[in-house]
Amino acid sequence: MKARAIQKERFTGTGIEFNAEMGSCQIERYCSLNESQRKMLLQALEKKNISLRSYYKIMKVARTIADLDGKEQIEDMHLLESLFYRQADEKYWKGRG
Repeated sequence: MKARAIQKERFTGTGIEFNAEMGSCQIERYCSLNESQRKMLLQALEKKNISLRSYYKIMKVARTIADLDGKEQIEDMHLLESLFYRQADEKYWKGRG
């Protein structure tokens, strides 16, 4: 509930309420990464041949994980956890739905 409250406050006046509703402009604004995180994500994208659509999903999930952790900024562990979920999703759900 706390993470939802954080998101609702963050998006006041934007027409959206939750991270899942973010478009590319909001992702760029609310999901900023530092240089080492950008490198980490780019390496994962290249290695796993991840699409732009999946990139946006990874960023939204990382933002949500940071919110659940009560953090203003996405940290390395949030990004890594999001990448892990993406990898698990590919492994276990690809082609099932």
